[in-house]
Amino acid sequence: PSLVNSIVSDNTGNYGIYVSSGNPTITYSDFYNNENGNFYNCGQGVGVNVMTNANGDDCDCYYNIQMDPLFVDPANEDYHLTANSPCIDAGDPNSPLDPDGTVADMGAFYFEQVMSVYPTELNFGNVLIGSDSTLSVTLYNYSQDNITIYDVYCSDPVRKVFSNGADTVFTTDWTDVDTLLAAGDSLIINVSFTPNSIGNTTGTLSIENSYMDKTVSLSGTGMGAYILPDVTSLAFGAVEPGYPDTLCLEITNYEGNIDLEISDIIDAPASYFHFVSITDSTISPDNNSILKLKFDPQEQGLFSDTLFIISNAYNESTLKICLSGEGGLTPAPVENLSIEVQGVDAVLN
Repeated sequence: PSLVNSIVSDNTGNYGIYVSSGNPTITYSDFYNNENGNFYNCGQGVGVNVMTNANGDDCDCYYNIQMDPLFVDPANEDYHLTANSPCIDAGDPNSPLDPDGTVADMGAFYFEQVMSVYPTELNFGNVLIGSDSTLSVTLYNYSQDNITIYDVYCSDPVRKVFSNGADTVFTTDWTDVDTLLAAGDSLIINVSFTPNSIGNTTGTLSIENSYMDKTVSLSGTGMGAYILPDVTSLAFGAVEPGYPDTLCLEITNYEGNIDLEISDIIDAPASYFHFVSITDSTISPDNNSILKLKFDPQEQGLFSDTLFIISNAYNESTLKICLSGEGGLTPAPVENLSIEVQGVDAVLN
């Protein structure tokens, strides 16, 4: 096997590279901080620093170095190189050049030496629907020439709409056109995530410029509760005064990914509709609660009103349920009633 332009670092439980048989070719690579050592049985001269490379760093006769690669954030698996990494331009000069036209770097990710954007991914995490979260990326011009930024915009690959569209959830504060990014300067671009639906959303920040167009991956999760009643109206029918009737309304947190919190229920006592009880005012995702309502007319006539259910649901923070019922005839008074006791029974005549 041949190992070239690679980084082997911070491994636990063994050597950085362990050879039990064969004759591997190991060149222009960085081995650093491997638990039992960087090399085992890798061949004569491997890992023995006897010279310096093009960057002036100590290396063996195969141009391998043993230095901290200076990753951006290895604890969070970001293995891009920082600007002062010894792995930059330390790869095999006969390898294809990096995309920025410079000598190959060691490692999986080359370091952009003309214009770079960092970070290359923005994850907004969990954001409540109706709220927004803002993160930023920075453009760096490492070259000695000015770079023109033509346009910066966000797009959603699912809906294929751009940041000036009504439905997009990723937007940028960028408004300038043909802006110069001076040599050695940097520029901050703010991106906002405003979810309008529950679940994961991805998108792209595109940066069009005179050097090389750049993109940044965008992602975020819309969080919210969704209130769904089994009916939008309750009709009690005819009810005799003094004999109230009770109906039930089922409320579901339909496909929500946070608890539905019912904070208030407003009934209409003047019209003889009364809220009685609810099984639970906190409804977890995909679960329901039963709400009981009573119609207790005190007179004849047709009655209607609205029940208001106040919650944190993103689709309807104030849910309206139409109520209707009829007050029937007052029962005739009981007259000429006789009661006959027969053992433990009483018979009404």
